[in-house]
Amino acid sequence: MFDKVLTKIEKAVLITAFSVITLLVFANVISRYVLHASLSFSTELVTNLAVLMIMVGASLGIKYNTHPGFTVLRDNSKGLLHKVVVTLIVIVMLVFLAFLMWYGYETAMKQFASGRTTPALGMSQGLFTMAIPLGAALASIRSLQQLVLVWQGRDLDEEPDYREEA
Repeated sequence: MFDKVLTKIEKAVLITAFSVITLLVFANVISRYVLHASLSFSTELVTNLAVLMIMVGASLGIKYNTHPGFTVLRDNSKGLLHKVVVTLIVIVMLVFLAFLMWYGYETAMKQFASGRTTPALGMSQGLFTMAIPLGAALASIRSLQQLVLVWQGRDLDEEPDYREEA
């Protein structure tokens, strides 16, 4: 149940962010050619939404085991060795994601505390920076889910049914 809800939320964030980016870029192009003026806020918003998409997309990539990686050791190991290799990979990923969460959170808190705002929108930069620790937290959850699946004997390379959560 938790997995399905989390997947729906991740997909909704990705769909919304991608749709807003598409509309903003299209509106900006039309504005430049028709009105000869740029929507100054669009570049700022598109950049920050792209960061959010990357972070949430990485989480879904881990869930579906579709993220790029060097899988020689994982793919060529069997049984207990396979479980140990995957466990070590997940531990390394979790350490990296913990640093990303910590430093992303620290940066956002400094931005909130300093009152730093975005140039065009005037919104707190910390609000946009929170996408980094949020995405790292989601990726951590997905990494742990993959570890549990491996220890349960599930094959991570099975073709996922992307429609199952639709």
